[in-house]
Amino acid sequence: MRFLMLCFTMSLFALTIQGCATGRADRDRERQASIESRNAIESKKNTIIERHIPEDGLTFTRRTRLIDATITVLHKGDREELANLNRLRDTLRATSLPDLEKIETHYKEKLADGE
Repeated sequence: MRFLMLCFTMSLFALTIQGCATGRADRDRERQASIESRNAIESKKNTIIERHIPEDGLTFTRRTRLIDATITVLHKGDREELANLNRLRDTLRATSLPDLEKIETHYKEKLADGE
């Protein structure tokens, strides 16, 4: 009887350890997937920002249209503050990806319309 009780206890202990190890691996995979997802979003955002604000700057007209598109989508912003390219980049980096895509769409429309 003691032998059966010992076997039962050992199997229960082994299953508990195995379950804990499996849960940790699942959490690690979920955490890694979350990090990869955030990195992909940041990469997309940076690609959009770099495409519309090149290192050598923007012409006055393009800058004005990008500022207008940003204010239109975000419903806030100071034109004079956003005229500074670093502030404009920071504002766009702080924007969510869906809003950044909307800004890009409005910006392209404004360029096409020649406003």
